[in-house]
Amino acid sequence: MIDYTHPHAEKIHQETLSILQHAPSAARLLEQAPLPPGALRIFKTLYPRIFVPDEQSLYIGLPATQDYTDIEQVIDLAAALLELKAKREGMKRPDQALDQEESLQKQHLINLDLILHTFAIVQELEDAGYKAVDCIRKQGLAPLPRVVAAS
Repeated sequence: MIDYTHPHAEKIHQETLSILQHAPSAARLLEQAPLPPGALRIFKTLYPRIFVPDEQSLYIGLPATQDYTDIEQVIDLAAALLELKAKREGMKRPDQALDQEESLQKQHLINLDLILHTFAIVQELEDAGYKAVDCIRKQGLAPLPRVVAAS
């Protein structure tokens, strides 16, 4: 049996949550919808990824050689916490039985809502001295923070 446990999971877990506390919106989110023990699991993957399978679980995948917390994982966790909260409040992804156009439209609206709320946390992390805006620019999302700031 393959062991997918990340060798630095506990350290990265603590550091990620600690950094999130510097964003007031994320700190409130963690306070209002705390993660049950064992809900956040960090495992080995080839490249960074995050997955929210249900209302009680968050999975972060990182390369096994990564022994530090990257701001990208902090931002991903913020987005995942927002999705987790939305799922707990009854948000459902579109049914695959829907018309493809309707399904895509609903999916895009959900994603846009999550992205806009994540950008508020990104700005708070930036204000706290983290290079969060730089990180999302490198991910190809450079125009979106300006849209958020203008709204």
